[in-house]
Amino acid sequence: MHFQRRAITQTLRSVLFDHLFLRYCLIGNHYLSANDLLVCQTCLQQLPTAENRNFKPYGWKSSKEKSLAAAVSYWDFSEDFQKIIHEIKYRRKTKLGTALGRYSAEKVAPRWFSDLNMVIPIPLHPAKKRARGFNQAKFIGKGIAEILGLPLRTDLLKRQKYTSTQTKLSREERQQNMHGAFATTGDQLPADANILLVDDVFTTGSTMDSAAKILLQNGAHTVFGFTLASAPLERHQSTP
Repeated sequence: MHFQRRAITQTLRSVLFDHLFLRYCLIGNHYLSANDLLVCQTCLQQLPTAENRNFKPYGWKSSKEKSLAAAVSYWDFSEDFQKIIHEIKYRRKTKLGTALGRYSAEKVAPRWFSDLNMVIPIPLHPAKKRARGFNQAKFIGKGIAEILGLPLRTDLLKRQKYTSTQTKLSREERQQNMHGAFATTGDQLPADANILLVDDVFTTGSTMDSAAKILLQNGAHTVFGFTLASAPLERHQSTP
């Protein structure tokens, strides 16, 4: 009886919330329920994914010169997904970032990740973090870490070089721009650390590769990359 009353109360509360605070799906522009975070499940499931490329990012090319052992992205960076990233990064929709981290990790984890022992979000430069107020990669990483059952470590890697937006830069310019951008904090990396680096969008991989290089130089055994989405360089350069 108590369970039934609680269920009825929750249902009434949800209905009341829906009618008092009308919200619309960011993609489909239709009515959202109280449990939806800006994007309804139907629209989320219809977003184009990278499954046909086995979740390989557009810009990923493995080579002996690369510091990342492998890289994974779940979605393609479509115009609709750009709206989602904009909400997370510039309108502080951090819960949405965490939810998408969980969602994407559930989809790709069984075939991709094993023997990992920590998740590290790509850090923002302190000045950029102060201006934005938060690091979106941390909240995305939180969702991924929850699904993988791994600790989220934000105390091992820092950004020591301020870099302006890379949207209009070529592949070579991005690599040069990221040179020396990261450093370890001085805290000792665990022995044989197998690290999953997390960010929002993968374009050329220069950011993740630069971070991975520093981690490997300071004791990491292997570094993998995970982003919510990936974009071809020409597509990313055309976005505002």
